[in-house]
Amino acid sequence: MRPIAFSAVFAVLSALSPSAGRADMPALPAERLEALLQSEFQFQSGQFNQAFSYYRLQAPAQLSADELLRGSQLATVLGETAWLAKLDGAPALAEATQIDLIRQRFERALQAGRSDSAQQAWQALLRHSDERGLYASRAVAETHAARHQAVLSAALAIYADRPDLTPAERFELFQFAYQWRLEELADRLQDGLPPKSTEASLAATLRECVDGAADACKRRLQRLDPLDLTEWQRRSVLVLAQQAGDAEQNRRWLEALPQDGGTYYQRIVLLGRAMDDAKARELLAQIRKDAALDDFQRPVLLGSLSELLKDWPEAETNYREALTAGVPTTASVRLAVVLFRQGKREAAFAQLQTVAADTGLSDEIRRDAFQTEVQFHRILRSDERDDEVLNAVYRRGLALWPQANPLRYQYAMRLFGQERVDSAMSELQTILKAAPADADALNAYGFTLAKELNKPRAAYKPLAQAFLLSPEQPEILDSFGYVLFRLGRDKEALIHLQKAWRLTPSAVTAGHLAQVFLRIGDRQQAQDYLEKGLQLDASEVELLALQLLLLAGCTSVVSRPDPVRSEAAREEYLTANANWAFTGRLAYAHAGKGGSARIQWRQTGETSDVRVTGPLAMGSAHLRVDANQAQILDAGGQSLKSGPSEALLAELLQVPAPLPPLPEGLRAFWPEKPEWNASASTGSVRIADWSWRYADWRHEPVRLPGMIIIERGQTRLRLVIDQWQELPRD
Repeated sequence: MRPIAFSAVFAVLSALSPSAGRADMPALPAERLEALLQSEFQFQSGQFNQAFSYYRLQAPAQLSADELLRGSQLATVLGETAWLAKLDGAPALAEATQIDLIRQRFERALQAGRSDSAQQAWQALLRHSDERGLYASRAVAETHAARHQAVLSAALAIYADRPDLTPAERFELFQFAYQWRLEELADRLQDGLPPKSTEASLAATLRECVDGAADACKRRLQRLDPLDLTEWQRRSVLVLAQQAGDAEQNRRWLEALPQDGGTYYQRIVLLGRAMDDAKARELLAQIRKDAALDDFQRPVLLGSLSELLKDWPEAETNYREALTAGVPTTASVRLAVVLFRQGKREAAFAQLQTVAADTGLSDEIRRDAFQTEVQFHRILRSDERDDEVLNAVYRRGLALWPQANPLRYQYAMRLFGQERVDSAMSELQTILKAAPADADALNAYGFTLAKELNKPRAAYKPLAQAFLLSPEQPEILDSFGYVLFRLGRDKEALIHLQKAWRLTPSAVTAGHLAQVFLRIGDRQQAQDYLEKGLQLDASEVELLALQLLLLAGCTSVVSRPDPVRSEAAREEYLTANANWAFTGRLAYAHAGKGGSARIQWRQTGETSDVRVTGPLAMGSAHLRVDANQAQILDAGGQSLKSGPSEALLAELLQVPAPLPPLPEGLRAFWPEKPEWNASASTGSVRIADWSWRYADWRHEPVRLPGMIIIERGQTRLRLVIDQWQELPRD
């Protein structure tokens, strides 16, 4: 419970008491006075619902302005809109001088569509003796402009017609008329300003800075003297300087304002954009001497300046001091940053994890701490040592924010990059269960079904839904076009793929377009898109595979003989067709470490030509295997290294040699071992100490696997085949 502020209680009661000089108000009955006293004690104790019981029992017309203010504060917090709606008829409200009550009257008039009442409240705020009335009027006008523009414009027109407008009022109204593009009204208000007055100069400056050239705006700002302007006029000029992007004028007008935590912070931000050590040290000394700053503001500002000056120990000291004030602040995150800068990594990570887990802090600060931890791991390249480190950070984040779908989506994309398809799809399913209309999740889920898992029929529904939700998003257009292509709907596929290409050309979309054109027999268009795609990304594996097809003279990527169903016919067909190729994705692991890559395999008789693109030790690599010898080739086809095939291939994949004979196993066909063929057709076969597992069989035109897992001990290779291709016979 909060401590009761007796001064606030007596302030309210004294305002209601006849002895306070309010001869127009009779003394309150003792019973009502006691009820009001009880209500005020409950308000000060944080018991808002109980405190509001007093106001529920009173007719608004019987309430004083002070009671109306307290009652409206409680009603706003509690959402008592019906009670607030009754206030319009309260006599005390129309006569109230409290800024908060006038502001409420202004807002209710806008909501009710009463432009005359809105004008009266607007005027009362602008003419209030307290300058806060001006800021309250601006806050109402700016907050309600989007929803109640017509009422505001009408109120502005009524106000502008008053014959007793002061120059200050006229300029204030001119700003809104000009901002809302009420050109005729803006011209009339500006013309009514006294020539050569400060307000006339400000109006001309505003026009120049909003619609004129930057140089003209700068000259106008330079001619203005801050000493000639009131504080609120200086703040208006500061806004113009900020909008013009003029750092010099921005600094000048900031320094012309009363210096407090806000203006100091803005000056620090300006220094961050154009660092000047001398100015930073001057500001440091000014902040240290400013007695008006409290025990939280001063160390936070000094910490920010110390960061700019790269004085990390001093920044740490200041941020620690700021945190002792007990104010929830981003200083808790900045402390971790300066610890990290000093090489105190364990302390930095511990600080961020403590902040992220602290439910007493705002979600914004906690998420900032989490994202900073992720950024630290990227700076340290933690993934190069162990990708599970950052995976654990994401899982911890999702435990803290299980409903954070954007974070879960990031994690799913990360898992896809690690070839952990099943885990990634599980995360996407979690998103779609909570948010079935998440277009990005639908797109990723559907595209993976179509491409990674070779299930285009299952992929169609989520991709069609994604397209309906975001029909102009290039990535979704590409995915939808691709699944239509996989389903044989080439004309429809072209419409979406070509639109995706027009919006955002990419190597992936170029590859999809080339595949469609190749299948419908337009080799020239296929070649054109192939070349465009390779210009965007010369390492895109699908484009390289298509390039081989075109060079080999293939006329279609899927025009094949009728499927061969029997095992005998399959063996006969594979024996006769010893030239083949595939493109796909490879995941490799050994002793808890691994990675992923794109792979393109071309087999011509006994010669294997293997291209691997991905985060391997050697980056992108080209391997040619002939009999038992192999060569690693450079981009020009020159030999970089040669040696036994099994040893070089194992080195390329970062797994220990020897590897099993791959060409036969990839097609699950060993000409001399029919018993192995039979075993593989049921899903698995064991050869020596290697286990081969097969899944996702498809007829292309004979039965070939879509997924292959090869394992031995701690070594595991996983292949997902995008497309099998038949090459011409020699």
